[in-house]
Amino acid sequence: MTIAVLILIAVLCAMVALIVVIGRLIRTDDYADEDVIATYSDDRGMAPARIVRAGENFFMVYEDMNGGRYGIGMGTRLDDLDLIYNADNGKVIDIIGKDNYVLWSHLDGAGVTTMVYYINTGETEKVCENQDADKVSGCVGVYGYCAYFEKISRESERVDIVEYNLETGTERIIESVAIVDGVSKPVEAIKVYHNIMNLVEQESAGEIRLTAIDLNTLVKSDVKLGVTGISGGNGKLTVDKVVDIAPNLHRMTYIIHAIEKGKGVIYEVGDKKNLKCAMVDGREVKGSLGSEFGVIYWIEEVGDGGFTDRELHGYNSRARQHIIKINGVSSYVMDENDMYYFHEHKETGELALCRRGVAGNIKTIDMAEAKAEYKERKRNKAKLKSKGKE
Repeated sequence: MTIAVLILIAVLCAMVALIVVIGRLIRTDDYADEDVIATYSDDRGMAPARIVRAGENFFMVYEDMNGGRYGIGMGTRLDDLDLIYNADNGKVIDIIGKDNYVLWSHLDGAGVTTMVYYINTGETEKVCENQDADKVSGCVGVYGYCAYFEKISRESERVDIVEYNLETGTERIIESVAIVDGVSKPVEAIKVYHNIMNLVEQESAGEIRLTAIDLNTLVKSDVKLGVTGISGGNGKLTVDKVVDIAPNLHRMTYIIHAIEKGKGVIYEVGDKKNLKCAMVDGREVKGSLGSEFGVIYWIEEVGDGGFTDRELHGYNSRARQHIIKINGVSSYVMDENDMYYFHEHKETGELALCRRGVAGNIKTIDMAEAKAEYKERKRNKAKLKSKGKE
C-alpha cells in the first residue's frame, strides 16, 4: 500500500469523524442521555408540565391531559417530591418561586385566583380570588417577601398591580391601568426580575406602553409603541399586540414577543432603536420569554401534518445570532448553573426531564440548515393549504 493511499485513508477517516462531531453539535431534535434526570411514559394521567425553583426546593406542576385538574409537588430532589396542593378543576396560568415560598395563579369557572404556599409552615393562602379572566392576565411576580399580581379595583374601571407583603399581609398599589373599550386586557404581561417590574400596558386603543418600575423606589420609566394601522407615520415601532416581555439586563433594553401583521416576532426595544431578533414561525407560548446571561429564550408551537410540537429557541443579543433550537421542549426553568426542561419525544410520546449547563454546553444550530428547514416548513404549509382548498 503506497503512502498516498495511506494518507487518503487517514484523510477520509478524519472527515468521517469530523462529520460525526458536527452532527452531534447541530442535532436539535433530541437530548443527550447524560442530560436526562427522569422519564415519564406516554400513558401518564397527571403529567409533569412545568418546574420552578424556590431556594433549595423544586416545585413541579402536574396537569391532567385534558386540562381539567392539576397538582403541585415539592422537594429538594426531583425524584422525590411530595404533593402539597391539588385542585379538582382549573389550570395553572403562571407560577414562580422565591426563597421560602411559591406563588401561582390558576383559572377555573369562578375566574383567576392567586395562591401562595409557605415552605416553612406548609400553609397555603389565597391572596386574591375570582378575578375576571377577560380583564386580568393572571401573571404573577415576586421580589423579597412580596408577591405581585393583578386585581380589579372596586370601581371595576381599572386593573391594579398589587404588592402583597407576605409577612404583614398588607397591600399597596404599585401601578393602575384603566379598562377601556377596544382593549382586551389593560395589562397583558408582568415580569419581575430582581427589583425591576416589567409590564405591557394598554389603556388606549392606539398605543402600547412598556413600563419598568423600580420596586425599591417606585421610579417608573416607559417606552411607547404604536398599534398597526392606528398610530400612523410617526416613526414609532408599530405592532398588533405584545404578548410577552422580558428585560435584557446585559443591554438595558426590553425584549418583547409581539404580533406584527398577523405574525409572531421577537424585538429588542431600546430608547434609541429597535432591533428585530427573530420571526416566530409557530404560535407563541405565553410566559416562555426570558433573558439570561445575554441569551433570549422563548418557546413556540409549530404544526407538522397534524402533530403539534414545541421548540425552545435561543438568540444571542450581543452576537445577533439565533443560536439554539431544541425540538420537543414544553417548558424550561433556569438557575445560576443549569437549565431544566421537559422534552417530549415526537414518536414515542415519552416525556423526559433534562438538565444541562447554561454555559458552554448548549447545542447550537447551523444557520444555513435552519433557513432551509424554515423554507421547507413554509412549503409544507402551502401544500396543506392547497389541499384544503381542493
